[in-house]
Amino acid sequence: MAAVFLIISLSSTNVNALCVGDGCRIMGATMFTYFVCWPIYLVWIILALFDFSVPTHKFGMIVGIITSIWIYDSTVNLDRIDMIFLPISHLIFALIMYLLHYRLKKKNTTILDI
Repeated sequence: MAAVFLIISLSSTNVNALCVGDGCRIMGATMFTYFVCWPIYLVWIILALFDFSVPTHKFGMIVGIITSIWIYDSTVNLDRIDMIFLPISHLIFALIMYLLHYRLKKKNTTILDI
């Protein structure tokens, strides 16, 4: 469904009107979140459940925080307070990665023992 929406929106004649000034940043941040980050985050969380290495969890936390700052700057700072859920979703990913890291480090066991 998301691919259909993308094709329809890109094939419209006024798509250039979306990419004027700050509209480009808002559209880019939204599409980046929907089509790149959320699918990658889902796979990353599933892999982090079975990968017990510290760099996987720490790198996930760092990526979540950095993308949250970028998305916040590209949406909410441009007077789009209605899009606050985008940076919050990236912070939620960073929090999930932290909790996975903390839980696995604290117990020092496998995910099946949690």
